[in-house]
Amino acid sequence: MDKRLDLNTLKNLIYSKGLTPHRLALNLGIEPSNFSRFLAGKEGTLSGDNLIRVCDSIGFNLDKHSLKPGIHRFLSKSMTLEDMDRIESTVRSLLHGGVRGIPLKPEGLLEGFTRYDYVLIPNLDRDIRIVLSIKSISAKSFFSNERGLRLGGLGSGSQWRGGAVSDQCPNDSVLVLPKPVIERVAHDASLTVEELDQIVGMTVDSTEWTWEMISSIMEKKGVTPREVAKTLGLV
Repeated sequence: MDKRLDLNTLKNLIYSKGLTPHRLALNLGIEPSNFSRFLAGKEGTLSGDNLIRVCDSIGFNLDKHSLKPGIHRFLSKSMTLEDMDRIESTVRSLLHGGVRGIPLKPEGLLEGFTRYDYVLIPNLDRDIRIVLSIKSISAKSFFSNERGLRLGGLGSGSQWRGGAVSDQCPNDSVLVLPKPVIERVAHDASLTVEELDQIVGMTVDSTEWTWEMISSIMEKKGVTPREVAKTLGLV
């Protein structure tokens, strides 16, 4: 097993994808009991090939211990503290630069009703997007103390659309879209990062560039700071 692999992160990612370890194992033709023992930290219970298959199926880059490029769809059973804490823990462990969140609201939804979908945009990973959907919310939750996503806990620079850094979602940060568009965002496997950015009105040029962001992009492209400096005539 890769010593860098955090089994808790792997388990949280599986649940965040709307799966359970048992269901994922069955989907991949892996013996569920062996997979459970592997997740419990017992060596030799999962082959290297099967570990790669598991990671590929949930969009996890085993070598880099990060999410793979593309749109990742997370699913939470509810907005309870337990379910939302699992999502937040997954995001914190895999996207260390923090995220910006855009809550999506279907047209015609009555005021005061809980929003069901969020688009999370990592501050440092320009080719990764997360679409978070809430599977079901009971009627009583509209009047309970259950809360939505606490972006303030997701790392440095976490903020809502509009620039506010807060545990609460400002009203002017909500993006109201036709329900078919939100359905596409939540479920269309052919949707690209570029198309999603167009839907939510986000472009790289509209973001505030930082040295951390630039360094992250250069590293992914295999470019060194010295090469950039030479190109710009700085050395």
